[in-house]
Amino acid sequence: MFDAPRSHMEELRRVWVDRSINSPRWKNFNSKLNSEWSGITLYSTVMVAVDVSFLAVPGVNLQNAGSVAVISTYISLFFIVGSLVVSLFLTRQNRMYGQESADTAVKFLMRMTGSAFGTKALATVHGLPYAMLLWGMVYFMLAFSHQVLTSTPIITLATTGSACGIVVLFTLWLVSAARDFHLLTWMLVQLGVCRNR
Repeated sequence: MFDAPRSHMEELRRVWVDRSINSPRWKNFNSKLNSEWSGITLYSTVMVAVDVSFLAVPGVNLQNAGSVAVISTYISLFFIVGSLVVSLFLTRQNRMYGQESADTAVKFLMRMTGSAFGTKALATVHGLPYAMLLWGMVYFMLAFSHQVLTSTPIITLATTGSACGIVVLFTLWLVSAARDFHLLTWMLVQLGVCRNR
């Protein structure tokens, strides 16, 4: 889920300590959630338009419903619409309960975390809009890449393939740096292990 539940879990632990709530922290936490979900709603709306527009492109063959581009775009639409619906629902719920008093907030959190999974379940639910949005984007990129890479002349293929590769490398580099995972160090350790065998 792109590490979204972990960050929400850390925030929940700062706000809800020993089953009690600090009211200013609770309001700040809910303000951050509203801001995040509002942004995700905007991105999801844009992605729905992008997916539908992509399906309207004449080169995307809707007659061949089994093509990778069409199936990936449909899956992307499902994830994006799911992200939109969940973020709207959570924003509405947060507006109803987010500005309540500390006692009401404790009752709300007790009810929401009453399952066997506890606060992990709530953190996962809070991370769903982000995760579904990113999965929708991944599936759209798969559809778009397949369309570009399978229906272009060789010079266009070389240019777009190189650009796509560079973007993927920079994205993976950013993700690994953000997670404090250094690929080069890991590879050197693995090579050292292989040499010792």
